[in-house]
Amino acid sequence: MPKQLPPHAQVVIIGGGVVGCSVAYHLTKLGWQDVVLIERKVLTSGTTWAAAGLVGQLWASSVLTKLAKYGTELYSRLESETGQPTGFVRSGSLRVARTAARRHEYDRAVGMARAFGVEIEQISFEEASKLFPPMKTDDLVAVYYQPNDGHTSPVDTARAMAKGAQMGGASVFEGIYAHLLGWAMGMGYLENPEGISDDWILSGKYEIDVEGELIPAKVFLKAPYDPSSKRVRM
Repeated sequence: MPKQLPPHAQVVIIGGGVVGCSVAYHLTKLGWQDVVLIERKVLTSGTTWAAAGLVGQLWASSVLTKLAKYGTELYSRLESETGQPTGFVRSGSLRVARTAARRHEYDRAVGMARAFGVEIEQISFEEASKLFPPMKTDDLVAVYYQPNDGHTSPVDTARAMAKGAQMGGASVFEGIYAHLLGWAMGMGYLENPEGISDDWILSGKYEIDVEGELIPAKVFLKAPYDPSSKRVRM
């Protein structure tokens, strides 16, 4: 990682968790290279470290489902792209129904999943037991199987995206503690005589000093957020 902050950056991302690393990765994929990611401790040391890493594809809306499907595809190729293992395993998942009402809910979910292009099917108790032998089925009314769900290591996956971002030209700094004066909708502006950044993307709530030295910068957020005033399109 670089040792010194650059005098200027087009975008600074505050927070080196899985969201911040993902933003940096995807900006470089869009062709942005003047990108700086800063983390107050070490990458993934916040809530990403404690995440379970479950990767399910079926959500309550088409937008979330498409995002989850894309995430599954991304996690499956990140290791070959960056050389950083992610721990991703496409293990599949089971949904179990113990009541008729829950079964009705899942039957509706099957129709929605098919409309979104997500594989899901109702399977027999015998098939379910083969997939997950410890499971009791005598109190169930139905079981549904999603073969493309899985799980990943949040820490390794975030680091793979950080490495991919660096491969694309982004700079990553650890040990930068940022004082955030306000926040809304994850976007903000920087007031800084040194002009380090025109745009800020805030991926976490943090209190900016570098190795004990206060950076003369204040983060003020524009409210309401005006997308037309930003060059970043997410």
